[in-house]
Amino acid sequence: MRQLLQEKKLCFAASSGLVFTEKTQQLRRLRKPQSILLRVSVWEALRLGAKFWITKRGYRADTLFLETVSCRKLPGRYENLQKVDAAGGVVFRDEKEEAILLLLKREGRKLKWVLPKGRRKPDETRRRTAIREVREETGIDLLKVVRFIGREGYFVVENKKIVYKRVSYYAMQFEGEQQVNVNRAEGFIEGKWVTIGDALRLTKPARTHHILRLLLDTKPVVTC
Repeated sequence: MRQLLQEKKLCFAASSGLVFTEKTQQLRRLRKPQSILLRVSVWEALRLGAKFWITKRGYRADTLFLETVSCRKLPGRYENLQKVDAAGGVVFRDEKEEAILLLLKREGRKLKWVLPKGRRKPDETRRRTAIREVREETGIDLLKVVRFIGREGYFVVENKKIVYKRVSYYAMQFEGEQQVNVNRAEGFIEGKWVTIGDALRLTKPARTHHILRLLLDTKPVVTC
């Protein structure tokens, strides 16, 4: 497969365009030994101008935008690709888990709603990284880690190079009456408590939607 980086796009030769199916199970008979399993936000890709067409085996595309593609586990043979190991938290305001904390961050000339997260330091556990980063970015100290949620992997372009970021997320409960005080030195503008449904609408699909949908599947039932 011939791939070129052009304006943050992945371009594929017409003879070997990407094959898409609606369910992972349908790919098992189509996958080749050297293939990679990607998850694509189709609606976001269409909005940015990508085109898909129907084939006998599923769907095809010859161009994808990096910000619409995610990959939870990158095969080891891509050892030359720069990787970032990170961790973060989905912070709930109370035990009912009805509202989570999103941060508005400036990335270049764009403003994006994101979950608090950051790079893992050497010899630091991912759990500890998640707690440290949430505290640094939100100004909230009183946090209780409830459980591990899962991992999200996606691609970004930094200094004209493709970087693969893999983020481990933990569910955290906010304990106390602290006000959110975002780290403006790191480009954050404000924090906002939103429902998971609103978070799905505000955030980038490839970067957070897998984690947010896992939360919907595992959300505890609280009775009075």
